Amino acid sequence: MVVSSLVFLALRVVYEALPVSGGLPVDDEIIQSVLSTIPPGVYYAASGMEFIEVGETGGRVVLRKGTCARTYHDTDRLLTETWCVDGKEHRADGPSYQRWDAAGRLREEVWRVGKEHRVDGPSYRWWDDAGRLRQEKWCVAGKEHRVGEPSFRTWDAAGRLCEERWRVDGLPVDPPACCRK
Repeated sequence: MVVSSLVFLALRVVYEALPVSGGLPVDDEIIQSVLSTIPPGVYYAASGMEFIEVGETGGRVVLRKGTCARTYHDTDRLLTETWCVDGKEHRADGPSYQRWDAAGRLREEVWRVGKEHRVDGPSYRWWDDAGRLRQEKWCVAGKEHRVGEPSFRTWDAAGRLCEERWRVDGLPVDPPACCRK
């Protein structure tokens, strides 16, 4: 998006001019005031290979600069895509890691913001060669977490459920009575 690219360019100038490291808040009050006018979000370079995330911690605007690394199969098809900040997988608005097979089918995806994390869906999914979902996990802040549904499930090649775990904030919970076998 052009607007995102323009905001990214302005943020990159600020980022490179200030002693910002990783996700540390910017200390200068004038810069804080200016940055507070930018809506929180992720802003991408036109190339789509760099981003700057604008967030807030303790009432202070925080900037995180990240990059995307891609690898390719011999056929020039995308094999992996990894989004990182300070050498750790990190992406707030999508999967931080994805892997495809040579035919272009998605085989694995992981959502991390430093730790495995996603609030609106599974943080990890893996598909087999036939494209069947074989494993999924729901984590928030690195802990298995899902309310009212299993936080972890695996299926066999025929699609039958093999294993499930129920956890909230990483702690085991009993499934609701309607779900017990």
